[in-house]
Amino acid sequence: MPATQDGPMLKLTTGVLGSDFTKDKVTPTLGAISIDRAVAASNGGLGIFVTTNQKITIRRSTSYSNNGTGIYLGTSEIVLEDVVVNANGFFGIHVEVEKRLEMDGVNVSAHRGEHALELFTTGEASIAIANSRFHDNKKGVVRFSGKTGNPNIILHNCRFLRNFGEMIKIDQLANSNLTIDKSEFLGNSYLDFDGGDSVISIQNGNRSHVSISNSHFSKNTMHDVIKILGLETSEVLISSNEFIQNLANSIITTDSLNASIIGNKFQDKRSTCEITYDSPAVPKSEDLVNNKMESGTKNPICTGLGYQTVLMDAPYTSTSSPVIGVTGNPFRTSNGIIKASPEPYLINEEVLIPIGETVVIEPGTILDFAPGVGITVSGQLIMNGTEEKPVVTRGQNGNTWRGIVAKPEGVLDVKNVVSEDASIGIWIDSQKVNIQNGRIIRPAVHGIEITQNSNDVVDLGGVVIEEANESAIGVDERRDDLMIKNARIQNGAGSGVDFMTPTGNIELQNIEVTNMGGYGIHISEFPSSPLHAVLLENVSVTNQKKGHAGILISGGWIQNIGLHNLKFEDNSVPSLIVALECNDGNEKLIKLDNNSFERNTDIVQHVHLGSCANLQMERNTYNENNADGIGSTLVITSESNVKKKNGVMEIVKNNFTNNGGIYTVTLDTSVHDAYFTDNILKDNMNSGAVLKVSGENVKIVTNSFDNKDSKYQISYSDDSPIDATFNEWNGLDQDEVLETIDAKEGAVLVVPYGTTVPMDNQLDPLTTVVPVTVPDSANIKCAHLAYCSRRGTCRDGICICPQGYAGFDCSIPLFCNCSGNGLCNLLNVCMCNEGWTGPNCSIPKCVTSCSGHGKCTAPNLCECDPGWMGKSCSVTSCVDENCVHGHCGSNGLCKCDSGWQGSRCQIPHCTNCSLNGVCTKPGFCSCFEDYGGADCTKCKGDSCEACDFDCNHGICEPLTKTCSCSKGWMGGACDVCAIGKCDDGSKVQYIQPSTAELEDVNTVVNVFGDGFSITNNNSYVCTFGRTSVTGLRVSSALIRCPIPANLTLGRHVFSVSKPGTLSSIGNAEARPIHFTLYDGCEPSLCQGSCVGPLCICPQGKTGVFCDVIEVIPTIDKRFLEHQRANTAFEGVPYVLMLPTLASSVLRVNSTIPNLNFIASKGIVAWPEPIGSSDPYEVTVTAFSPAGETTIAWNITVQPEYAVEVQNVTVDRGKANIKGKLIGPAAASPRKNPVVIRVRRDDTVDEILAESDTNGQVSFDYIPMLPGVYEVTMAHPNVHTDAIQPIRFTIPEINLPIIGESSNSSLTLNITGREGCEVKLIQPKVESPKVQQHGSETIIDFGRFWDGEVLATVRCKDSPMEIVRAPPIQMKGILPTTPEVLSVYGNENLYEIKVHWPPEIAFNPTVTISDSSFDDSPISIPEDKHLRMTFSTVGESIGNGTIQIKDGSNLMATVPYFYAAPNKSQYYTFKICVQDEWDGQEGELASREVATIAIQNPQRGVDIQKTNIRMNVQWAEFFLQPGTYNVLVRSELHEPVEQLVELSPLNTSFCVPLVSSRSRNLPTIHCSHFTDPASCDVAVTSVASADNQLPVLNFEPSVVTSRGQKVLATPRGSLEGTIGLWNSEVAGIIVTPSKRSVAMNESFWITFSWKKDLEIRCDVKTIQVPFVFLPDSSEIPVHSSSNILIRLQEGSNEICDSNDTPVTPATSTLVMCNCGDGARTRCRERYHSATACGGSWNKIADDTVSLEVIASFLAMIFECREVSVDFKELRNSLECVASIESDCPISSRRKREMQNDSPFGIINGLNSNTDFGKVLPVLNALDVQTIRISSVFIEFVDKIQKMFPDDVIHPLDRDAVDRFLGAIADQSDEGQLISEAERRIIGEDAISLIQLWNLTVKSWKSGKVPIERLGITHQDAKQLVAAADRIKSISRQNVAQDPFTMLHGYMERMLETGVTEQKECASSTVFIDKTEVEEDGQMRIQVFIKNRAVSFWAGFG
Repeated sequence: MPATQDGPMLKLTTGVLGSDFTKDKVTPTLGAISIDRAVAASNGGLGIFVTTNQKITIRRSTSYSNNGTGIYLGTSEIVLEDVVVNANGFFGIHVEVEKRLEMDGVNVSAHRGEHALELFTTGEASIAIANSRFHDNKKGVVRFSGKTGNPNIILHNCRFLRNFGEMIKIDQLANSNLTIDKSEFLGNSYLDFDGGDSVISIQNGNRSHVSISNSHFSKNTMHDVIKILGLETSEVLISSNEFIQNLANSIITTDSLNASIIGNKFQDKRSTCEITYDSPAVPKSEDLVNNKMESGTKNPICTGLGYQTVLMDAPYTSTSSPVIGVTGNPFRTSNGIIKASPEPYLINEEVLIPIGETVVIEPGTILDFAPGVGITVSGQLIMNGTEEKPVVTRGQNGNTWRGIVAKPEGVLDVKNVVSEDASIGIWIDSQKVNIQNGRIIRPAVHGIEITQNSNDVVDLGGVVIEEANESAIGVDERRDDLMIKNARIQNGAGSGVDFMTPTGNIELQNIEVTNMGGYGIHISEFPSSPLHAVLLENVSVTNQKKGHAGILISGGWIQNIGLHNLKFEDNSVPSLIVALECNDGNEKLIKLDNNSFERNTDIVQHVHLGSCANLQMERNTYNENNADGIGSTLVITSESNVKKKNGVMEIVKNNFTNNGGIYTVTLDTSVHDAYFTDNILKDNMNSGAVLKVSGENVKIVTNSFDNKDSKYQISYSDDSPIDATFNEWNGLDQDEVLETIDAKEGAVLVVPYGTTVPMDNQLDPLTTVVPVTVPDSANIKCAHLAYCSRRGTCRDGICICPQGYAGFDCSIPLFCNCSGNGLCNLLNVCMCNEGWTGPNCSIPKCVTSCSGHGKCTAPNLCECDPGWMGKSCSVTSCVDENCVHGHCGSNGLCKCDSGWQGSRCQIPHCTNCSLNGVCTKPGFCSCFEDYGGADCTKCKGDSCEACDFDCNHGICEPLTKTCSCSKGWMGGACDVCAIGKCDDGSKVQYIQPSTAELEDVNTVVNVFGDGFSITNNNSYVCTFGRTSVTGLRVSSALIRCPIPANLTLGRHVFSVSKPGTLSSIGNAEARPIHFTLYDGCEPSLCQGSCVGPLCICPQGKTGVFCDVIEVIPTIDKRFLEHQRANTAFEGVPYVLMLPTLASSVLRVNSTIPNLNFIASKGIVAWPEPIGSSDPYEVTVTAFSPAGETTIAWNITVQPEYAVEVQNVTVDRGKANIKGKLIGPAAASPRKNPVVIRVRRDDTVDEILAESDTNGQVSFDYIPMLPGVYEVTMAHPNVHTDAIQPIRFTIPEINLPIIGESSNSSLTLNITGREGCEVKLIQPKVESPKVQQHGSETIIDFGRFWDGEVLATVRCKDSPMEIVRAPPIQMKGILPTTPEVLSVYGNENLYEIKVHWPPEIAFNPTVTISDSSFDDSPISIPEDKHLRMTFSTVGESIGNGTIQIKDGSNLMATVPYFYAAPNKSQYYTFKICVQDEWDGQEGELASREVATIAIQNPQRGVDIQKTNIRMNVQWAEFFLQPGTYNVLVRSELHEPVEQLVELSPLNTSFCVPLVSSRSRNLPTIHCSHFTDPASCDVAVTSVASADNQLPVLNFEPSVVTSRGQKVLATPRGSLEGTIGLWNSEVAGIIVTPSKRSVAMNESFWITFSWKKDLEIRCDVKTIQVPFVFLPDSSEIPVHSSSNILIRLQEGSNEICDSNDTPVTPATSTLVMCNCGDGARTRCRERYHSATACGGSWNKIADDTVSLEVIASFLAMIFECREVSVDFKELRNSLECVASIESDCPISSRRKREMQNDSPFGIINGLNSNTDFGKVLPVLNALDVQTIRISSVFIEFVDKIQKMFPDDVIHPLDRDAVDRFLGAIADQSDEGQLISEAERRIIGEDAISLIQLWNLTVKSWKSGKVPIERLGITHQDAKQLVAAADRIKSISRQNVAQDPFTMLHGYMERMLETGVTEQKECASSTVFIDKTEVEEDGQMRIQVFIKNRAVSFWAGFG
């Protein structure tokens, strides 16, 4: 399609398009039109014009710079998506909406002729505008017009930025719904204040519903923010919005009777009213709830009666102070003359000076205006202020008033007026405005606004405009010429001078702009109002440290630009940008002369010539720019896509000196003829070249090149030769010159040398000229002139002679030396070039002799003295604000106040400070800890008396106040050598501080160490590099040193020595100690925080001075189309490569559960896509230092199969369900997921199963209850079952048994069954009496039995069941320890523990049967029991009982017996060992033996009996009564260790053991043991192959919710029946679905508990009890199996049923393809840290200082901002580092190694190690990566130890910036954070502030910290050492930064072609003791389960 034409680019008026418009961009479909990727630009009419009744869709299209409307549409249905409309001459978009309009992702900007979006609605239109942006439009944004009938309008998530006029304007809204939600309105301004412009204006309509919610309104300047009028009967809801810093008469204005304004936040201090109610609306409290007023005002609610207070939420801040002054309007009472008053006049109403009236305001008058009130001048206003007594106009209490408006008929004469806090200081709408001097301070919008009615020449009379919130001078749209002159602008947030629509001729004279936030001067042409010329003269732009540029001039129709005598100094943004396009095809001219550019950075001057502009640059000066080595000083470019030469550029007689950066001059001469002549390029220091040229159309002649510190003089990349002859090269010969040129051989012609510009004729001494030989082939056209004597250059048959030769053939030598600055004539006299003089042209000439403040170093180039600058050194560079404690002196330097020194007067001066203090204020010494006095010489702290002696050769031990002497020394003061010759064991540990600023002469270096011996006068020699000073010994551990006055900048080796000795004292570590003297950070340049030499940047900025704004990354959406990202297929892996984004971290979130993101490669992988009726969602977020950006897409996967149920078979309560796949996937040889849905009544079990490779499905379903069931099968993501279900019936699961038991009998009633036989199996009774009464069976035991009763029941056609009756419990009886008390005659204190639940209140009373004990024992409640201590009464003690009661309830009974007069008598004690098989006979009888040991170390008892037959044999011990430790061990059982009380009443007992061959172990299972996040609790079932004791396997083995059912299966090698019952264990109710099951038969168990269950442990292990009756025995075996109950999420700590912590086993998996599997696992966890790699640049090497700590802290902040988590990074590094140890190794060499960690193993390998045998999964690169990983792990551990996550995590982005500002050198208390700063930072940072302040105080205390305070020096040193190791490796790898290096290694190592991981084995390790005493034992059990089919050999 055409890009430029006179008419519309695309005009369609019918519903069918011809074939000419079907290519790529316009696609007709049946009944619709689609326009895609169209561009309409620079057309004379409309951009895109479509009228049709069909649906129109426009996507990804652009319309800009068209003379008419950008997009004009007339249709019934419209869709606009991702459309950009910019800078069109009329409307941006005009739409006639009949039915529906949808706009998504539309950007409309820079329209100045009409509204950005015009919507003309007819009928019942539906309008939705979402995710769209409207910015920089000048005539309003969205306007609704036409007639509507019940429309529905929605604006969602839209942004309105920097627009003028009304943002949303609706003049008719009836029977409609309007919703504005989640939108932002920022920095918008009015066009017509008097006309009532509003952000949102809705008028005239009833019966409508308006909702404005969740939106943000900030910094808007309007009459109203929201105005809703004429909707009295409509419903209005304004809720949950934020109104921040808006300037308006009223924030919300409404007359609706049904307006609810709720939940909003108001903070609009400068606005008159927050809410205004117009009649008939009245404020009601119920409609004003939950609003927050934070402005500090009285929450004004404005009505027709004025201010009223309505009940609202209290404001956060107090109300403002009362206004004091003269009341009464002086404009009404002064008879035309307002005289000064001692108090200000209070102006509370608008002032209007009508036509014909004159008001004079006399000097010294102060006028205080109420908010929103101002002066409108239609008559005459004369404000006669003087310099001494200005007229002051300001807002009351600092609020914003309206300002002064001069109407077209008005006369305004303003002299020496100070205007403060006006909205617009002076609005010049008249030709009769005169301004002289004065100041306009803090204007909310503009200081001066100039309208089209002003004069063509606006003389501002030297007015100063300060701190403007927007543009200091704003120029409205005009249609004629304009000159502005004589103004000074400084320190504003916006631009200095800004033109809305510049036109005609623009001229600026005598304008000074300093430190603005936008542009200094902004002149951008608009297509509808072409500019003719721009002239700037005597304009200066200085100190631009922020914003966009100094001066920007751009356009496509400008004919002439003249820039004369401009000055650009100390700017950090581009100083001058001139950018022209050739829209009209006419030639243009840009002329720059006599301009100066000094000490600027970035691209200092950029001129873009387009293809038709000519450039003339003459006598401009460029000096000392880009000292930071970045950027180019002068860049000249042209259109790159134009091949025709269309212009000339002349760069003549300019001076380029002392400039840095990559290039000084960059010329693009592709389409221009360039002449670079007579320029001086001297002493420039460029890393690329002084002059870079691209394009062959250039002549570089008669210039002077003298830039010895630049890499190249000229850089030229093309092939065609260019002319660089007749230049002076500072005496270099041809070979040397060619070495300074970066070009292809012969591409730059440099011979002959010299210049031809004659100047002063001076006699020159004779000298010899060295001839240069030129080959004849180069001068073939001058053969008739002897080939120019082989020394000249032939040009058109004429010889051009080099310097030193003359004549037609260059044969006459000249013998004078003109220093390269002139030519020798035929008389051997120097003809000096312009700017040089002297006999040999060596003396430069400057016009003003540098004003006496510098020296002339080159023609008209001055080298200024310190404090002076400018072309002639006539301007002082000193600014008062940079003199911290002083002001600028006449010599251009800071003149310091008394007591201050330094270049910025920042260093205090003291004359009396000793080395025990530091000068912090003039004449004031701040003493180190323990010292005081005026000069800090008096020791007054604890250390002064720490020891009785001054320890000479030792250290002081403060606890004992004695000296601990070094080896060989003795005596109280360690001053006596005990061995004849003693060594001096002095060592230096470290120094603090290790850095200092160059000018800080007050710094004292504290040297900490050991054994500093006493010397004469306690003096030591401190050496800094080669400079030494005398230091002071304070103690044996501390020396203090001053900094030498003549110490130079840089890093110096530091040492101390005794006076008169040659050797220095050694360091504790082998490494040298360094001290660094740095040049301090300049606060005026740093846009961050100055901390020592560093400028630490806030979030979103970077660069040396933090002056570079980080750019938010953008993700190119085209990769989705290129890779077909929106579609996947079942079973086919989905792989997508994300685009690479520099300095960004990618995060992927998705609704796909197993989507993998490989961060090292940027790959999104889905191994096995599964179909779904709903699309999956994927979101990728890119985090960068500048912010984040997100892209999302959907993935559609169509299901390819269905599933049908074939049949169901029921057997013994189990249903086998079979089915098959239907569809294309049924034939695929892969397994497919299937969902089985089993229904019973209203209950549905949904089971995820899998087909086999033949498409068949088989599943065994275990029901909970009997009944009728229905079953269906389906694809997992198909929500409906399309195939008919199959029914099946489950019979009764348990026999219908009802029974009860007593102490002597068991009664069972079995209904509905025949042939049932009941057999008693517990208690064991020979021939019990059995009675049968119908269905009832009664069994008489024949004896008393209080235990558990068990019986078997066998009925016809039913399996055997075990019936259990629990023991009969006596209510109220609590267990005690001991159960029986033995009383001895020689003891009188006895202790009893009553096991009493602590949650039950207990008030015990005691009854003693025979008064042997005191009935008032000492009772102490403890955890889970009550400890009671009884004392005997009297000497006669009998037998009896102790009864413990709670009130009248008996709780426990403890019998006691008199045993013996003492415990010395010996008794025989018998002990047996029992296991689960006790009582069994024959093959089931246990044949194991045990070892029993009894120990009592106090009595010397340690007896061991071995080979004790279990369940059979007693072991006898002959012992005294007492307490003993009993240990029982058996090979196949768990060991038991317990304390027992042996007494004559307790002479025999048995110890039960639990089998270790078969059990459920509570386990911590980790998929990767080095990653805690991969660990969870589980139960591991372990059993030997011959195990006969069954164990219950649970699936799952961890219960996570109340009422959860778990599938249980008994496993074991012995056949039999398992009996189960309902039980309650530790508050957990256990309910099995079956009463009895056979071995390997599955059943369900339900676990539940009460909601109010007290939780003391997150995970609890409980035992599920059961009995096992073997088929070959009639004796039951009692056992239990463990299961875990997770009561709440949290830790993985496991407790038993008594809440006692248990030691779990640990388990992990072993993968078959371990190497690749490990790589895959690590790859999935790895996240790159490259986005914050730049933070390494500011971390100094081998330096431990507060500044370095701050730089590490800044690294943490920067990394966190880009979503780099150090904990996450460490886990991925640990994963890589453990690959070798995780994978099985077939063989390993035997070696002695201290460290067998993965790092120790690898580092211990010698060079001869065979990696193929030892490390089968690793190669040399992998080993290097593992080593690097270990180094990074150490670094991360150190930095996290120093700054823990709980200290850093609470800080948000703003708090981080506030914290960095608080630790800056220039903050309140320097690096220490003050209390005021702490409050500003916020409470979230309190931990970090405390840590930082403790560190600063400790490090500056001058004392070795006795306790840990803040960050220790040792921790900091270890972190620095770890960082140094990383940086050293990074340098060896020539990496950009360490994180980039790490990413490279990770990327290569983690490559693998295998993604599938198979489990080969699982290993479980259990250690019965974690703490072992000396000579103790521990048992380690390892269980390995083979999960693979393959056989393992030689595994170890």
